[in-house]
Amino acid sequence: MSELDVLLSFINEPLDSADGIFNRFATLPGAALFRGENPGERFLFVPGNRADAATLVAHADTVFTHSGAHEVVVEGDIIRSGDPAYGIGADDRAGCAMLWLLRDAGHHLLVCDYEESTHRDAQGSCVGARYLMREHGDIARRINASSFMFEFDRRLSGGTRKEHYTCYDMPVTQRFRDFIEHHTGFIDDDQKGCTDIKVLCTDVCGANLCVGYARAHTPQEFMRISAFQNTHRLMQDLLATSLPRFPLTQNN
Repeated sequence: MSELDVLLSFINEPLDSADGIFNRFATLPGAALFRGENPGERFLFVPGNRADAATLVAHADTVFTHSGAHEVVVEGDIIRSGDPAYGIGADDRAGCAMLWLLRDAGHHLLVCDYEESTHRDAQGSCVGARYLMREHGDIARRINASSFMFEFDRRLSGGTRKEHYTCYDMPVTQRFRDFIEHHTGFIDDDQKGCTDIKVLCTDVCGANLCVGYARAHTPQEFMRISAFQNTHRLMQDLLATSLPRFPLTQNN
């Protein structure tokens, strides 16, 4: 399948349920699905097979409650919803598609649930990631021993700015920022927002990278196909190199 075919297959998953996403990743060798007792306490982990493995992260949930099939329109470089009542769930089905495309690169894959705090039964944000860190110390230690964490859950920057990344307010090193910018050409974005890596990264640097969506959480949400393809191709090259480990500055 092409990059676009994979992307569309994830965007066409039901907006109000992450089950199909988890079921797809559960078919990968070594995949393990974990559930807690409370809503949203769910994540899936696929261990990598490289000594220098990074951890690649996405979240399977969306903010939209529309059930059943939804209308997806492709117009040139844009994917958008064909209905004014809901978006396409590219936040973060596009990130899940990115992990799927990179699944054979030898790195750890981590798919979390309830990153969004908009679910009616949610108790805060990043529920799946918090459950992992609280109840599964072995996996928490493993991902924090990896080279770094990249989450693919960042919006497309508007105007003339380049595609970008953010490390939020985590104490990442300048060396890590330089590494990202050298390999991608992305620029450091503002520190607003939150995603799973803010919970997951306790000992290792992490960044949230642009995956190509814009106007998330609104019916006007859209996906720029070329931005998604660019990030994928950059990651193919970067993740094929020998990777150093980037500990957080607070642990240096």
